[in-house]
Amino acid sequence: MLNRLSLKSNYINVLEEDGSLSFGGNQGWVVKDSEKKRSRNNIIRKFGCGLVSAVDIVAYMEKNSQGESGTGEDMGRPLTVAEYRDRLHELERRIFHVSYWLGVPGTRLARRMNRLFRKKKMPYKASWGMSGKKLLARVRDMLDNDIPVTLGIGPGFFRKDRVHLYVLQLEKDGPLRSGNLRYSLKRRGSTKDHYVTITGLLEDNEKVYFEISSWGRKYYIDYDEYTGYVKKCDNYIFSNILWIRKKKG
Repeated sequence: MLNRLSLKSNYINVLEEDGSLSFGGNQGWVVKDSEKKRSRNNIIRKFGCGLVSAVDIVAYMEKNSQGESGTGEDMGRPLTVAEYRDRLHELERRIFHVSYWLGVPGTRLARRMNRLFRKKKMPYKASWGMSGKKLLARVRDMLDNDIPVTLGIGPGFFRKDRVHLYVLQLEKDGPLRSGNLRYSLKRRGSTKDHYVTITGLLEDNEKVYFEISSWGRKYYIDYDEYTGYVKKCDNYIFSNILWIRKKKG
């Protein structure tokens, strides 16, 4: 039986130019600068995935804190691409400072997220990384507390391996079953050296899949494939999570 652990309300949606709604943000919406290779626009477009994840997580947490307690309803309208782009630029300039090639490394991401929490007077703290044995439990804890999770997929230096991305499709005889419906996971690409945002978990017997937001779309990552990639090609310094929890007291 397919079990799902999800956030308590809809994730961040952005109204795209074709009228569709995204699933989270996309640094590709930043306008490309053809004149300067290392302009702020181009750096954000190429290395801004950690920035996008952080901005989306805080926006989700703020949105829910402003709603009526226990309703889970979304407040307000979705941002347009132009409005979202302005938000990225503002927080990149004021808080996160994306670097060429490095992007926002995990330890810096935690420090800058804590700065943003203090600025917004949000009672949370963030830290980067933990042992691989604790990672899945921490993801569960954060989702149980209605907090999306930044997941790092490290660069795997000098290795060609990548982590596969899947989409969930309704199938007449699929291997995954939820009630009377059956589903299968179809491969829709792969990634590495990238941050994504975990928005839920799917579990089918012993298998666990992360539901993620990446480039404004919903995908799934096989947890076993992810840990296999980390052990074979990378390490838990780069491939880990941003652990956010409520401050005590």
